[in-house]
Amino acid sequence: MATAPDAEARFHACLAETLKWEGGYSNDKYDPGGATMNGIIQKEYDAYRLRKGLAKQSVRNISAAERDEIYRTKYWDEVNGDRLPPGVDLQTFDFGVNAGPQRGIKCLQSALGVDPDGHMGEITERALAACDPIEIVSKMADYRRRYYRSLSTFWRFGRGWLTRVQECTDAAVAMAGANHAPVSLMSPVEYSDEQSATQGKADQPPPASTAATQTGKAAGVSGLAGNGAVGISVAKAAQTAYHADRGMDFMLFLITLASDPVFWIGLSVVSAACFAWLDRSKLLKREAV
Repeated sequence: MATAPDAEARFHACLAETLKWEGGYSNDKYDPGGATMNGIIQKEYDAYRLRKGLAKQSVRNISAAERDEIYRTKYWDEVNGDRLPPGVDLQTFDFGVNAGPQRGIKCLQSALGVDPDGHMGEITERALAACDPIEIVSKMADYRRRYYRSLSTFWRFGRGWLTRVQECTDAAVAMAGANHAPVSLMSPVEYSDEQSATQGKADQPPPASTAATQTGKAAGVSGLAGNGAVGISVAKAAQTAYHADRGMDFMLFLITLASDPVFWIGLSVVSAACFAWLDRSKLLKREAV
């Protein structure tokens, strides 16, 4: 474990790297976090001020001391930054800031080859003590890229996220004390505004429709599969409840249908697909504003 002065210096060094990507004030319509200053969203700042017994105010007015305290307590301490090797601390902290501290820990654990439960326990710490920091930083970078590519807003933020991973990884390797030549993932891009330049956002149009998004496509396939299962269950129940001499026994039909687990599984799949589709449609409408 690092000594207190060393740990404090490493926290500020890692925070300086992360702040390069968080920029100044932003209220990007594509970002569900809403109004943000130096990476701190308004809701998080409100909660901080409430805990301190202070009146709410715009996150635009956050002080450097307030910002640093939030980053220290809500992110650095949450990922156990003081206990992580140099370089690994930056990669874990930066991803924790961008995707949540628990996901940052899971990313680290996956790179270490231990159960990614999101909690820094004895097994994770033993694996850390025996690891090659450079190798772990590299594996974490691969994890981050896969995670970002899975997100529905990758079309908008993907370029910035991948650039952030690359430069964060280069800085983390340098912190770990290895000779490493940075390799750019993409050529420099001209951005339309200062905030986009800071965060490296992609200048691309939004998807044309929900069906054109990965979430929409997945929801469509799931919905078809669920509808198929429901249809089969209904057909079987109808066949069981129908008698040529007295017609359809609707009570038997309902009882048969209700006792068929395939029906309920199919119905659950259809419901989940509908919710996913509607949620993505809502985001698409916000993107179009």
